[in-house]
Amino acid sequence: MEHRLGLGQIRHRAGKVAVGRSVGDEAADQAHLVEALHAVLVRLGGTARVWRTDRLSTVIVPGRRDVQPSFAPVAKHYGAVVEPCPPRRGNRKGAVESSVRYVCGRWWRTMTATTPQAAQTSLDRFCTTTGDALARRTVDGAATTVGALGDAEPLRALPAAAYPATVTVARVVAANATVAFRGNRYSTPPGLARVELSLRHRPAARTAHLLPPPVTPPGAGCAVRPG
Repeated sequence: MEHRLGLGQIRHRAGKVAVGRSVGDEAADQAHLVEALHAVLVRLGGTARVWRTDRLSTVIVPGRRDVQPSFAPVAKHYGAVVEPCPPRRGNRKGAVESSVRYVCGRWWRTMTATTPQAAQTSLDRFCTTTGDALARRTVDGAATTVGALGDAEPLRALPAAAYPATVTVARVVAANATVAFRGNRYSTPPGLARVELSLRHRPAARTAHLLPPPVTPPGAGCAVRPG
């Protein structure tokens, strides 16, 4: 059975979850994947015992079935087992791609948000309304919906905190000695105008190097300066 089809690339089937993202993300490295994965699991309300993943190089060693050594602690943190999609199994891959096409066709093409934060809010609304309202059948043939099937499926509880992945992004310091990050602006030391910096952010701790901790919630529209 599917769990929250509206969440796009996350699918829960017979106790397994396909690893993907339906949250805004500006890079495709492992840290961004882990951050996005946690965000989607929070939206699902838990995690499955097994994660079924495409052969992403950030998760699976290319050309093999082994989990990347750097990703194994992530799965352990959430108490999950990673299983890569087997090769030449078009039906499994096609099912995920079908969900992606559905979200792109029904949400992305009509989305009018102008900021990443507004787009995420729009996607969340779409997932819990249009996506969850999709008609489905139970194993007995009774009429139901994606949302009802998802609510009936047991999920394991999430850990108290997200996995401590460190997200790194590049930012150019503005003339007013601030850098933009997720809907806010943060002060930097003087003399760095127009210099490109590497900003390292740890979502689990809500802190970032080169920025004054704690990081203000995304989309708050604040200009944060040292006190």
